[in-house]
Amino acid sequence: MNFTDKVSVFADSKSVSQLGRYRHHLVYTTLEHSIHVTKTSYALAKALRVKVDEDAMLRGAMLHDFFLYERAAEGMSPAEHFAVHPEIAVEKASQYYALTEKERNIILSHMWPVNRAVLPQCSEAWLVSIADKLCTTWESSIGLAAAALGVRKEQRPTAGRTF
Repeated sequence: MNFTDKVSVFADSKSVSQLGRYRHHLVYTTLEHSIHVTKTSYALAKALRVKVDEDAMLRGAMLHDFFLYERAAEGMSPAEHFAVHPEIAVEKASQYYALTEKERNIILSHMWPVNRAVLPQCSEAWLVSIADKLCTTWESSIGLAAAALGVRKEQRPTAGRTF
């Protein structure tokens, strides 16, 4: 099974598909964002010719924002969310998956350097952290542009599994 197929299978799992219920970065869902980060991490690894544990990187990237809430609905400030959501994601993901130390580090360190609590300790964690910044910038820019230009949700660029 190729990497893209593995992402699709993991995204369709009952636990991970829950991420599709939560808005993230203005116009995307947390599931779409997680798929973007996963595919971008893989693309970075290939472009940089970095040998990675693809399965650990896939699981860490897909679960990096597995916090299962919308920040605003929880009454959390952005700063609060930045500080706590990696730990919440590990806690919730651990209820469904037996995470390896590498996967835990990928999830806990993905906000580095915004949140300096945990430093990436492996290539996979560095790639996911970088991919998360790239995807967040892209998704937020699309959301801001869509709002500024009056683009309706159904007209926004299709993301999901094609990013």
